[in-house]
Amino acid sequence: MKIKVKYTLRIITVLILLSFNNSIFSLTYNRPIPEVLNLKDIAFLKDVFSVSLAIQIHSTLFKMDQFNIPRQNLIDNFTVSNDGLNYYFTLKKMTFHDNSILDSKTVLSNFLFYLENKIENHEQLFSIEGAMDFYNKKSPSINGFILDPLNNLKFQIKLRYQDINFISKLTDQRLSILKSNRDPKIGLGDFKVDKIIDNKVFLSRFIKGKNPNIPDKAIYYFKIEKSEAIRGFINREFDDLFFYNLDEKEIILVKNIAKYKELYSTRVYVIALNAKNNFKNKDDRINFLASLNLEKLRDKCYPGNTRAFSIIPKGLPGFKNEVDKSNELLFNYIYKNKKINITEKRNSSYKIDIVMNIGSENCLKEYFNELKSEINLKVNISPILKTFKRWENNKVDAIIIWFEGETNLNFWGHFNPNTELTFGDPKDLLFAEIYNKLDKSTNMVEKEKSARYLDNHILSLATVFPLFHPKVFGIYSNKFINLQPGLHYAYSIPLISFTMNNEEIIQ
Repeated sequence: MKIKVKYTLRIITVLILLSFNNSIFSLTYNRPIPEVLNLKDIAFLKDVFSVSLAIQIHSTLFKMDQFNIPRQNLIDNFTVSNDGLNYYFTLKKMTFHDNSILDSKTVLSNFLFYLENKIENHEQLFSIEGAMDFYNKKSPSINGFILDPLNNLKFQIKLRYQDINFISKLTDQRLSILKSNRDPKIGLGDFKVDKIIDNKVFLSRFIKGKNPNIPDKAIYYFKIEKSEAIRGFINREFDDLFFYNLDEKEIILVKNIAKYKELYSTRVYVIALNAKNNFKNKDDRINFLASLNLEKLRDKCYPGNTRAFSIIPKGLPGFKNEVDKSNELLFNYIYKNKKINITEKRNSSYKIDIVMNIGSENCLKEYFNELKSEINLKVNISPILKTFKRWENNKVDAIIIWFEGETNLNFWGHFNPNTELTFGDPKDLLFAEIYNKLDKSTNMVEKEKSARYLDNHILSLATVFPLFHPKVFGIYSNKFINLQPGLHYAYSIPLISFTMNNEEIIQ
């Protein structure tokens, strides 16, 4: 009888707490980050750590669901003309975090900013009529973006040609809708910035009570070392360890007190060579790669991961797990492990940056140091933003990094030779042509074909060489019973992707 009464009381308590929701308890989500966060304009963010914060604050017109299907986000409704060239949108009635109103002029200002500042992947808007004229300074605005004079929530977009990927493009985080003054702390997302103190960013839920599965508050703790993050997770101070690559021993420490889930990962580990610096010559790039014994590197530092034959991550169109005939000779040569034979003999060292927190950094550094008797190398383990800066300023020759992408076009933006932070070859004249074919692909067969063509092309340049496609695991708190990130970047999972375990919270 006592057991039954106790159980009944517990159920009643749960129901009462759920009914009062925010007034009775307030759940704070605590997320540790191993790097310094950049609270800058989301359009310019390069690192996944800062993106993970920005996507909580800002919103796009559409967003991908867990099945990688674009769904309306800031859009209330839309229609498409029969010829597929005219899109008619109506925005939801929404306010920014400072209570200013979202309208169609604000959306237009974001499109103009995106093109004017040549944001990564800006070419994806070239299907809009007048976008290229504005980009080339031939027009003061985008002629194909038409505001409704009678309703500030409505606008029309006219396309130059049918673009079946157009709605998917509007899910790009870089096209998040910001106010005209581009204040990175004010957005339309589920969370607003309350304050920033020392190494913590405090967020609070903008519209409370609307969705009980969204925490009321969140704190991003940054510059937390892995050992400290694990300790905090064990002591229930932190709610996930997404940003830390844990080895087997570390996973054992937390596995019994955590949710442990393999995530659908669109990630590929690569070694990238800077074609703007000491590797301007393609043969030098190939010889350098051959000298590194990449198979031994992978087996030593990332055991259990099989060799990758594509820079396209699993899950994106064009992925393949075998050598394409067009690049068979390249792969065979690189895996023959020949000694380096650089065209221009150099006394200075080749600078390699290992991006901090990619996992096995010390093993990689040790491996490269062992090669110093054969190759003059200088190896650093660097924060990702510092590495990117060094890459842009041509102060590093090679980096070990991973790439991710939610969509095919987003992913290929990494290799666009016309962007400052390119991992392609600045002399590449074919990229735009092949990318354009991929952009205009009207069915999956065409998309696969164009993506593979682009993959083979980038590989043939030898600026990027794939190492492996990893398994990615999410470790998160028992406060939650489920996680549905879909094809979101594994490291930038929104807080709204969780379903709360209310019993665990009450305990």
